Amino acid sequence: MREEYSAWGWADPLLELTWYDHPEPRPFPSGKQLSQLLVLRHRDRGFYFEFNDYIGRVSGGWLVAIDPAGDRSEWVSNMSHGEEAFFLAACFLPQTASERVVADFMVGGNLSPETEWVSFGPLCPRRDYPSE
Repeated sequence: MREEYSAWGWADPLLELTWYDHPEPRPFPSGKQLSQLLVLRHRDRGFYFEFNDYIGRVSGGWLVAIDPAGDRSEWVSNMSHGEEAFFLAACFLPQTASERVVADFMVGGNLSPETEWVSFGPLCPRRDYPSE
């Protein structure tokens, strides 16, 4: 996460972390998928996170991290999957908070208390066009 932006790749500055239930040693990937954390890097604004809970441990299922004091009216352009996409500015977290979100996920595939998490659906923080 501390690498320069250019190390992330300009067309898709994204990584996916996933927790699996592996009842016995098997080749990767195998087992039941438990949770997933998507991390998207923005050159200037920090990191955007989506969390998906596949086994019902967290209400809301698909969640997005958000800065409660962030601007919910501004949209930010960023590359995602080789295409330009637009993200709610309030959903980008600074480096220190972002590192904590990832570290907490790495211990059991759980949500980090470092930030607020809200349901993806009603907020709709990611879209393919700049305005509705």
